[in-house]
Amino acid sequence: MGLYPGRIGLENNIREYEPDRGLPPSASTVAKLLPTNGYAAGSFGKWHLVFGPEHCPGARGFDEFFGFLHFSIEYFSHRSMNGDPAPYENTELVEENGYIIDRAVSFRLSKRMPISRFSLTPPITLRWRLTGARTVVRKNVWER
Repeated sequence: MGLYPGRIGLENNIREYEPDRGLPPSASTVAKLLPTNGYAAGSFGKWHLVFGPEHCPGARGFDEFFGFLHFSIEYFSHRSMNGDPAPYENTELVEENGYIIDRAVSFRLSKRMPISRFSLTPPITLRWRLTGARTVVRKNVWER
């Protein structure tokens, strides 16, 4: 908790072919500490600390997860750069549209857990290219 990424070997992006790099299972996380204080923890958005479904936030103390394990996700379609479905719901790949923030809000407002809830919601930002209808993209891109 509170470590610089380099302290646990995260000097650059974690790739699919490096399943043993990343946040160690023994690492202390806020999600592991919350249950003792009466909280459920949810993670929604980018989880780029370890790659692979067996390393989803549930394995690091979170009760619920909806988001991405990979770093190159297309913002609107929720697909990887090669077109594969990318969002995970807990440990399962799912095909779902919509906004991740809606899932986080739903978790926070849920009545199914009669305890306080903590939500980690790191933002997903456009990294690779602008997407959407060509007319919208052109209108919003500087063409100088």
